[in-house]
Amino acid sequence: MKENFNATNIEELLQFFRKHLLENDKSAGTCETYCTNVRLFAEYISETFAEEFDPRKISPLDIREYRNYLLNVKNLSVNTVNNRISTLNEFYKYLTDKKVVSANPVEKIRKIKMQSPPKRVTIDDLMFKRLRRQFEHYGREVEKVIFFLLFLTGVRVSELINIKVDDIVINPRSGILKVQSGKGMKYREI
Repeated sequence: MKENFNATNIEELLQFFRKHLLENDKSAGTCETYCTNVRLFAEYISETFAEEFDPRKISPLDIREYRNYLLNVKNLSVNTVNNRISTLNEFYKYLTDKKVVSANPVEKIRKIKMQSPPKRVTIDDLMFKRLRRQFEHYGREVEKVIFFLLFLTGVRVSELINIKVDDIVINPRSGILKVQSGKGMKYREI
C-alpha cells in the first residue's frame, strides 16, 4: 500500500507514523509518546525559525541544537532527552524508508552519556585540616567556595567554571550538584 504524503502536514505524517508503529507491535501508549515527542520537536522548529515545520529541511545541526535546548534550557533529565532523540531517529528512519526525506539527520547524533560517580580519592585528616586552615585564614569567600566544591564534590575545574545557580539543588538534609556537560559531553549528578 502506497501512502500519499504531504511532507509539511505534521498531523498527517503522525497518523501514518502511528499506524506504522502499531503494525510493528508498539503499544498504544508508546505510539502516543512517540507522536507527542515528534510534535514537540515540530513545535520547537516552528517557534525557533518562525516557519511551518518541514521534515525535509531538518539538518543534524537542528537536532544537536534541539538536544542542547532540551538539556540546558528546558532542564530535562538525560533519559528524557535521549528518549526524545531516539524517537526522532525512529521517525526519520520511517520517513527515509517512505522516501519522504533522502537522509536521516538524526542517524549520527550521539546520545548523552550518564557518567557514573568517580572513585573518591581521599587525603588524610591532617592534610585536610592544614588546607582548610590555610583557606580560613588567608582565603576570600569565593576561594573557600571553590576549594570546598572541588574537594567535596570531585568536579573538574572545567566543570566548576560552567556551574550555574540552577545546577545546585539544596534540600534541608541533602543537596545535588548537576554537571550539565562534563568530560565527553557526559551529564552527572553529585
